[in-house]
Amino acid sequence: MNKTFDNISKEKQNKIIEAAFKEFSLHGYENSSTNRLVKSIGISKGSLYKYFSTKLDLYIYLVNISVSRLLEHFDSNEVKGENWRERILDYSSIEFDFLIKDPVAYRFFYKLVSELESRQLRRVKEDLYKIANDYQKKIFLSIGIPKDNFEFLSSHISFLLKGYNQYYFETLNSFEVGIEDKKSYLSGLKTHLEYVREP
Repeated sequence: MNKTFDNISKEKQNKIIEAAFKEFSLHGYENSSTNRLVKSIGISKGSLYKYFSTKLDLYIYLVNISVSRLLEHFDSNEVKGENWRERILDYSSIEFDFLIKDPVAYRFFYKLVSELESRQLRRVKEDLYKIANDYQKKIFLSIGIPKDNFEFLSSHISFLLKGYNQYYFETLNSFEVGIEDKKSYLSGLKTHLEYVREP
């Protein structure tokens, strides 16, 4: 990205960002189309490349925005609960609130995690892994997983959440979700967490 993007109006910036979030969320990095993107925005491809030199440049810009929004949302909400299971549920409730509030950014981040092995993202794989891992570590530390079992439990919970989220979110056909979706999500997650045993 260059300063040209910073110099356009916030309204136009947001229009481009939200449209790009949606394009990558729906189609992934490899199958996304800049032609389809510029058509949805109503600008020329040349204009897009004045702001971002490559599709990857735009993608990385969105990665940073989505992580920033997620962390800002997370930092503004205190995770509560008497034990780590309750705190994971409370964290998941907070995270789902972000999905309701900012569905395209959340779905982009969710899609990003599933695309880390993409051939076209290989060049930035290490940076993307670091971003995702730093985010996850921050979450697990705030949840208060017992230190003596931290590695085991965090790894186990990570696999559980990844699998459950993949299953759950693939059943959602719309970007619009609400309270009933949240209740259903948390109810299922609670059931799965009850089967997690400490060593």
